[in-house]
Amino acid sequence: MKSWILLACALCLLGAASMGPAVTSSVSIRSSGFSPSVDTVSVYDTVKWINQDGTDHTVTSKPGSTEVWDSGDMSPGVSFTHAFNQAGVFHYQCTLSGVQGTIVVISQSPVKSTTWGKLRMLFRGKPGILSGR
Repeated sequence: MKSWILLACALCLLGAASMGPAVTSSVSIRSSGFSPSVDTVSVYDTVKWINQDGTDHTVTSKPGSTEVWDSGDMSPGVSFTHAFNQAGVFHYQCTLSGVQGTIVVISQSPVKSTTWGKLRMLFRGKPGILSGR
C-alpha cells in the first residue's frame, strides 16, 4: 500500500513538472507541403510555420474553424506563429499552393517517453509496482 502512495505522489510530481510553460512546435513549409502535415500540441502551445520553399505561401485556417488565423503572403524565409487556446482538430491550408495540414490540440500535455524511464529508476528493485503484478 505504501508503494502505491509513493507511486501516486511521483506521478503527480512528474505531471506537474510537465505542465510547464507553453511550448512552440515548428512546421516547415516546402513545395511538397507542410512538414509535419499533422502536428499535435497542447492548449496554449504555439505553432511556428517557417517558409522553407523558394516561393510565397500562406498559413490560413479553413473556413468554419473555431480557431481562426491567416499569415498573409509569406516570402521565403519568413515565419508565422499562432497560439492555440482551445482543444480540437484544426485544418489549415496554403491559399496559394493548395497544400493542407492539420493541428490537433489536446487539453493536457502528453506523457513524455522519459517519464516512464524516470519512474523505473525511482522504483528500481521494487517488483510489481510498474508491471501491475
